[in-house]
Amino acid sequence: MPARLAVPTLTLALATVLWLAMGQAAVVNYDTLYGLLWGKELLDGALPDMTVPGAPTPHPLLTLWGVVVAPLLGSASPAALSLIAYMGYLATATCVVLLGLVATRSLGAAAAVVAALLLVTREPVLSYGLRAYLDLPYLALLLGALAVELRKPRAGTPVLGLLLLAGLLRPEAWLLSMAYLAWLAVGEFPGRRTQVVWLALAAGGPVLWGLTDLLLTGDLLFSFSGTRAGTERLERPTGLSGLVNIAPRRIGEILRWEVILGAAAGALLLLRADNPKAKVVAVATAAAAAAFALVAIGGLPVIVRYLLPLGAAGCLACAYALTGWRSDPSIPFGRAWAAGAGVLTLALLLLAPEQARRLDRLQSSLSAQQITVTELEALTREVPCGPIIVPNRRAVPLVALWTGEPARGIVTAQDGPIPDRGSYLLPSTQEHADAFILDARDRDRAIPPPPPGFDIEDRTTRWVLAARCD
Repeated sequence: MPARLAVPTLTLALATVLWLAMGQAAVVNYDTLYGLLWGKELLDGALPDMTVPGAPTPHPLLTLWGVVVAPLLGSASPAALSLIAYMGYLATATCVVLLGLVATRSLGAAAAVVAALLLVTREPVLSYGLRAYLDLPYLALLLGALAVELRKPRAGTPVLGLLLLAGLLRPEAWLLSMAYLAWLAVGEFPGRRTQVVWLALAAGGPVLWGLTDLLLTGDLLFSFSGTRAGTERLERPTGLSGLVNIAPRRIGEILRWEVILGAAAGALLLLRADNPKAKVVAVATAAAAAAFALVAIGGLPVIVRYLLPLGAAGCLACAYALTGWRSDPSIPFGRAWAAGAGVLTLALLLLAPEQARRLDRLQSSLSAQQITVTELEALTREVPCGPIIVPNRRAVPLVALWTGEPARGIVTAQDGPIPDRGSYLLPSTQEHADAFILDARDRDRAIPPPPPGFDIEDRTTRWVLAARCD
């Protein structure tokens, strides 16, 4: 197989294996659903309403993606959402394959296999990836930029181009672009035309993001102020205290203690290694950590999915701890290293059944969520009159996509008050509400009952449709 086809072929094969292993579960997360909704509205020639209560931070590349895939979406039927969800599987597989490529170019083939295996078995990575969160495409762009730099040191334009795209998904990439540009400037700088291109690419992330906000909302800093307001409303950890007290625990949730031990040992061993390409990986990891720290100190939240790049770096370091003794002659204590790697491998094998149970619970959860969404879509087709009322904000983008109603026109019962007329879609039991319909961050997890005069029109296993249209 030609080398240029290896990455896409492996990616497609792995995505399909994940799709089959997870029972073809297709669930699309709240933020991505809003990106689809806004893209569809733009394609229809209307400015999206990004100030709907509870709407997520808009990300320019996600909104543009929504415009591109909107023709495939139709009315957001279960089949269309399955296609969107499969893109999440592809993004996850891309991250795994690119991590293996980075490891191959820096730490060797054995480390590549181990690093890829570790990443693809981390439950949070799969949980966010298979629900099509934008954080996996962001990670893929970072890994792609690192792979290019490892292939051709000081590559310049292609690395900055990938970081520009990443900077339209997460602001940390803006800082990484500036840091990379500064590193390029240390060496022999190219001609003026290339300098202009590099400067434009490095500054493109914040400039394009701000211009997008200005065009769509009239506020140049809409995303920044909205994210800070959402962080405060949801009481998410942030700032220096969040970094010190919460970030280590969140990384632990991604890697688990056995991989964290291996990552710590691998990082210490890499400090002693005479491997220039490994040092490039180490510097890139340190830069990513510093960029996230600065963004968090600036007021953005410390949550698990924002730490996935550091989780991927931990998988790389752990893979080196497990395999580096075979190929790195610069380490003087090879036998002790091999023995330690053997003990760590044994620990990973002994804990593998528990890791498998986590993945099995994830598969069950995704399947249950898919059934919940499919049943909601079926009842939404039966609503006899408006306005449509849903339990909370989680269902708003789905119902808006299915019905064509603006998100602002859909009433959320928890925000109240419930209108005395309309169609109310509510969970059939508290158990089903707790399983997916409610958000764990909801302060009040009670579902208000239908007002007097609402009659049951239809029901499924998980949902009830009550309405009053007179």
